[in-house]
Amino acid sequence: DEIAVTIAGTRSLPGDIWSFSTNDGARWQTTEYSTAVPRNGGKATIKRAALGSYFVKFGGGRAVRAMRVQ
Repeated sequence: DEIAVTIAGTRSLPGDIWSFSTNDGARWQTTEYSTAVPRNGGKATIKRAALGSYFVKFGGGRAVRAMRVQ
């Protein structure tokens, strides 16, 4: 399963990880270092991974692990 979302807000957290919200109100957080930076109004693709985890891809960057916060 894969969904495409529009990023509504972003916040940088310690350890080069990101917290971001989507246009539908969901909040997500990357769980590993990412060179791709989410941008307000940008596109992201979220894909379900094994054992309840997720991968998120910002624009054309590489996918990084993420978790849903809210």
